Amino acid sequence: MLKYCIKIFTIGTILVSLNVSTANAIYTSGKDTLTVAMSQRKGNGVVLDEFGRPLEGVKITTKDGKLLGNSNQNGEFNLGEVTPGQKIVLERNGYDSKIVVVNNSNALTVKLLDSYLKFPEKVSVLYDEKESKEVLGSVSSVYTRQLSTTPTPLYLNALTGRLSGFYTQEISGFRTAKTDAISQADLAGTLVNSATAYKSSNTDNTEMYFALRGQSPVTIVDGVQRDIYSIDPESIESITVLKDALSSIMLGQKSSRGVLQVTTKKGVVGAPKLSFTFETGVQNRLQTPKPLSSYQYAYLYNEALQNDGKLKAFSADDFASFRNGLSPYLYPDVNWYKTITKDNAPISKYSLNVSGGIKNARYSVSVSYLNQQGMFKTSDAVDYNTNLKLERYLINSSVDVDITKDFTVGLQLFGRIQEGCQPGAGTSTVLNSLYSTPNLAYPVFNPNGSFGGASNYTSNLYQLTTGSGYKLDNNRDLMANLDMKYKFDNWLPGLYAKFKVNASSTSSSLITRNSQQPVYDLSIRAAGDTSYTRYGTISDQTNSFSMTSTVQTFYAQAALGYDTKIGDHQFGAMIFGDQLRSTYQFDLPET
Repeated sequence: MLKYCIKIFTIGTILVSLNVSTANAIYTSGKDTLTVAMSQRKGNGVVLDEFGRPLEGVKITTKDGKLLGNSNQNGEFNLGEVTPGQKIVLERNGYDSKIVVVNNSNALTVKLLDSYLKFPEKVSVLYDEKESKEVLGSVSSVYTRQLSTTPTPLYLNALTGRLSGFYTQEISGFRTAKTDAISQADLAGTLVNSATAYKSSNTDNTEMYFALRGQSPVTIVDGVQRDIYSIDPESIESITVLKDALSSIMLGQKSSRGVLQVTTKKGVVGAPKLSFTFETGVQNRLQTPKPLSSYQYAYLYNEALQNDGKLKAFSADDFASFRNGLSPYLYPDVNWYKTITKDNAPISKYSLNVSGGIKNARYSVSVSYLNQQGMFKTSDAVDYNTNLKLERYLINSSVDVDITKDFTVGLQLFGRIQEGCQPGAGTSTVLNSLYSTPNLAYPVFNPNGSFGGASNYTSNLYQLTTGSGYKLDNNRDLMANLDMKYKFDNWLPGLYAKFKVNASSTSSSLITRNSQQPVYDLSIRAAGDTSYTRYGTISDQTNSFSMTSTVQTFYAQAALGYDTKIGDHQFGAMIFGDQLRSTYQFDLPET
């Protein structure tokens, strides 16, 4: 029941290699203005990012806007002759600008920080990248900084209110696992109906409803149409929504739905950048219903019967017994919300990211682990976990290699291992019973230690939560992307060809080990003796395994494009084609 999470601390910067000089650098405590010592007549220096890597393309100007120079690929720049006390401005797209006051010395080192709100020069648009000024359609984007500030098991939660035209609503406080086993008959049906077959693929989204301008958008992850998958926000470069048909015209009939496009990080040239992030927090319910006490419920129940012309169910003595609490077994007053649920539950996430590379080869690797606990209470009487739980391991890696100056190859690998747990009776069963069970229904336990119950309440809520066994769901996903691009600039400048191959295998399974126990209704005979009436059923613990989804998908995409600039005019065109093929493998397991 994730409602909010408190970020405790983050470890995020480990410098591996700098290769820069920082001699005689003097930093003031000002946030935007930096006083740095440099030579009286000639200014030379270097500009770095927050990880200490050189920044290329940083524009250096005077306060009145006169261009002094730009940093090269090593982050170095030369200002020529400068005047002591003069203010210079360092700017680069995607970074916070900085003002430097020139003093008398001979070294200059400036660090620029990543900006929270980015306005990059290039934007991901469907299957390509375009310069921001060339985008004519309706496009909105968010980037890593905005996503990583919201600790969440699913990146959809971090998009609320951040993308214009994109609507999200939390429809469930917990994840719902697949529990319906697929059969040979189901498999035969999905092979005939491709629409049904597509729905059998795994999606991690059971908590959020989302829409783009009132319609369900097409989800594209790194150029491939996929369902909502678990992706660590730390490994996401950007999330873009394409809101009009002009922006998504290459989808054909689907273009009217719009696109939710996710682009993961790629390696960049430079020394290795290593970052480790640890987040932990506490989950609380937004609001807990306040049930009526047994006395109030009984009073209003009598009133409802009277309104229907029926006899009262409770007498004045019953009211007195409910109020004084002297007979908790015969006249219980149990707040089931407090009995079976906890006030809070922990959530933790660990992320390790490494990226870097040389001019002809770049790499990026992201590994993360998530542990999210549920809100149900557990019992020491059993030696297994019956609470809601989610554990997830993710790895996402990419390597881009320039085989020649015209031929580039990229390989991406994504893997996920996910394990979930819930009470054997099922989360929905427990919650539905919780909403419909009044405080006076039955006691948690009878005097003899048996579970309380009644003729119209044949199962005990506490037993359903802590003593009905457990269900384990498992998800395994593996995906590989191979991208190739060749430029025909030697024959026709601006002409290029691209080819993408994607192969993925996803599966989910369920292990069920649940049991049923009877409940007993306590009554007092005229002679004062106690008697118990049994309701419900008795069953031994089951031990079954079933496949709930399995699919292997192969996707191929080819494109021939032309993009060039003549004078002030930009010309571009693309011929595009793709093919998606899904195959299903299923063997009935032994139960």
